Amino acid sequence: MWKNVIVFLTNLWYDLIKIWGVKMRGKYGALYIAKYLICKFNIENKNITQLKLQKLLYFIEAYYMAYYNKDALYKEDFYAWTYGPVIKEVYDKYKVYMSDSITDDDFVNLLDIDEDVKGSIDIICDAFGSLTAYDLIKITHRQGSPWYHTFKTKKISKEETKEWFKQLFLTSKEKNG
Repeated sequence: MWKNVIVFLTNLWYDLIKIWGVKMRGKYGALYIAKYLICKFNIENKNITQLKLQKLLYFIEAYYMAYYNKDALYKEDFYAWTYGPVIKEVYDKYKVYMSDSITDDDFVNLLDIDEDVKGSIDIICDAFGSLTAYDLIKITHRQGSPWYHTFKTKKISKEETKEWFKQLFLTSKEKNG
């Protein structure tokens, strides 16, 4: 009961922010891409937890920035939390699920994502989607990663994330266009 009330109020708050048109950098609000990702996993009958969601969102933005040479995908920033990069707004919305799988059957307004963003989501889901949340944490916690260089609770540099992902995961051809 309380879980449904909290989810309803969080969705209402998100919709109001969307209507008021809060302006920040980046192409999309992270909650929008999070919802798209959750729906994608649910349609494919795959589980996605809060931890896994946060890490996949991080890798999606990293790939998008590195591959398309962009400064940001999300309007929000990632912060260095104990279990890796976290966007607080996404955490706040889905924290009621704790370590349970997140479900969402509201697919309204999810069709207008640009093809380059959909492509980034698909590539990251293909490459990292079958890994556990803890496997993804191991990657974000690697020595030399942007999370590793950032003091706890501080903002993670998008530029450092872009360069780290480009060096570690993109092929020579992808790096050079």
